[in-house]
Amino acid sequence: MYTNLADINDKIYTQLGFNLSSFQVDSESIKYEACIFKLNDLHIAFRTAKITPTKTGQFVT
Repeated sequence: MYTNLADINDKIYTQLGFNLSSFQVDSESIKYEACIFKLNDLHIAFRTAKITPTKTGQFVT
């Protein structure tokens, strides 16, 4: 899930001038890969969308 965080930081964020910091996994939503972190002064909350077999599209709660 987050095993390549250092590689992602080095190959993408650093190259674009971003500083990735304060990375924390949201333990209540691990199955959705939820986490929070900072890119420079931006506070980011990330979570993958859920795909359901009975509805078209994806959704996030």
